[in-house]
Amino acid sequence: MKIFWKILYNFFWHLVLPVWIVIQLFQRKKNKKSFMERLVLYPAPSWEKKPVIWFHGSSLGEVLSLWPFMKAMQTKLPHIQILSTQTSRGRYIAEEKCQVDALIYLPLDISYLVRKALKKFQPSMLILFETEIWPNLFWECERLSIPVVVVSGRISPRSFPRYRKARFFFKSVLQSAYFLMQSQEDLDRILAMGALPSKALVCGDIKLDGIRTSISEEDRKLCESILPGTRPTLVCGSTHTGEEAILIEVYSALKIKYPSLRFVFAPRHLDRVSEVTHLLQKQKIDYSLRTELPCTEQKSVIILNSYGELSKIYYKADWVFVGGTLVPVGGHNLMEPAALGKPVFFGENIANCKKQAQLLLEKNAGCIVSSGKELEEKLDFFLSHPQESLEMGTRGQNVVLANQGSMEKCLQEIFCNPQGIISLT
Repeated sequence: MKIFWKILYNFFWHLVLPVWIVIQLFQRKKNKKSFMERLVLYPAPSWEKKPVIWFHGSSLGEVLSLWPFMKAMQTKLPHIQILSTQTSRGRYIAEEKCQVDALIYLPLDISYLVRKALKKFQPSMLILFETEIWPNLFWECERLSIPVVVVSGRISPRSFPRYRKARFFFKSVLQSAYFLMQSQEDLDRILAMGALPSKALVCGDIKLDGIRTSISEEDRKLCESILPGTRPTLVCGSTHTGEEAILIEVYSALKIKYPSLRFVFAPRHLDRVSEVTHLLQKQKIDYSLRTELPCTEQKSVIILNSYGELSKIYYKADWVFVGGTLVPVGGHNLMEPAALGKPVFFGENIANCKKQAQLLLEKNAGCIVSSGKELEEKLDFFLSHPQESLEMGTRGQNVVLANQGSMEKCLQEIFCNPQGIISLT
């Protein structure tokens, strides 16, 4: 049956491939490296004889979360590190932050391309972060006896029904891989999709281990230059279409009562910056772009139009709203601002960060809001009760500290733990 699924899946890819090539040719100047590398036109590797471990993080957030785990693995066993990404944002931040032996785009998931990439790099293991299931990559690794491990595995409630309907297909993909899942719910879902119980267990979320509870002096100075002074500041992180309009209304309402109030907008996707500026212009609200700072006179609204700075900017926040939660996206990392002692606000769409939300709410370390009006009311309260803000921020930081340790659990499962599901050495 597996042969049938392989043929069908690769047939589908060959229907899509000509369309993909045409699109890429039109965008070749913009995406030349991506185009070449997805077709496995990589530079020839040149490194000493060591184990090679191939890591994959899809985009910016995944790369930032995976990097501390990669460094921890390097201390356990010196090895060659390959890091692949899916997006240009992930590639950009990897170039900036990650010192790896090879940085590549993940090849298209076509059998002969995957086979060629594996032959070129000859990895001893493939480690993928969160929700990355590539059938041909899994199948080809199985054929070559290369262990595949998904760390911090997560299956969202929104995508799970589709996966479950295709269980007959995914069963043939998943049974050779190992899954270190974030929660019991995620474990139950991956097992329902066809993973083997003997190769799956709960190890927690390694993102919590890699989160900083303080920032460096250099980053502190950078933040002070971007957001000088002690004005009350709300940072709106990873916002999506529909959220900025709501948040602008909140800002306009509160600005009357609190003239020194400052809002920072950090759209999840920077190609939406013009959309945000248009909304502000419609409301006749002056703003500054991050790329203009600290060279221009700063306004009360700042748009963060730069990569990789959001986690630093959280340091200057008095409160943080995490986006993707007032619209049906599912939310983003709530613990990143909480780790810095910042009260965290989020909407009801938390499918992607449900466990984090539960941990914060259980300890009264976060605020869930159903609308912009409710967010306005909560902020009004905290603006007039600064001590309450400080106490909530401290509780949030304690939640993060209390739930760290999953990285070590994952490392134990990979490195020679007698009870571990897999051993690299």
